[in-house]
Amino acid sequence: MTNYRNNWQASNLEAIHKQIPWLHQQPDGIIFQQQISGDNCIAINKVKSLLLW
Repeated sequence: MTNYRNNWQASNLEAIHKQIPWLHQQPDGIIFQQQISGDNCIAINKVKSLLLW
């Protein structure tokens, strides 16, 4: 079980590291927004190197 978990973690960490350059290249502001229902929505806002939701 531990070996599977370690492989899973390493694989996912590698995938995350591949996506980080894309995030750094995005301009500040809302980089994702989705309407959930009614007046509810999710928005991801990038400010320098921070992601806020």
